[in-house]
Amino acid sequence: MGFCLVWLAVPVNISALSTRSGPITGDTVLSIYGSNFVFTGEIAVQFVNGSEKEIVVGTFVNDTVITCITPSFAAYASHMFVEVSVALNSQQFTSMSLPFQFYGML
Repeated sequence: MGFCLVWLAVPVNISALSTRSGPITGDTVLSIYGSNFVFTGEIAVQFVNGSEKEIVVGTFVNDTVITCITPSFAAYASHMFVEVSVALNSQQFTSMSLPFQFYGML
């Protein structure tokens, strides 16, 4: 009798951000809270508003926290609302996203 090992992926969920806004020039340290995060070496965080999209490297902290540095959206607008999502394989981003606001610098 043989054995078959089946690995079922548990869905990654995101539930909160450490801050809801940052400067349009980026460089804000952002913590993303959720569940079922695992270290893969390929974590990516996506910031999207319509056709404007920036993807940055995410850092695994533990199974409930990923951090990243927000990208600059200054080339697109003086302020902007985006949706943030996460991918553990740099390709398949969470279907759930969280809002983040980039604001202009005075």
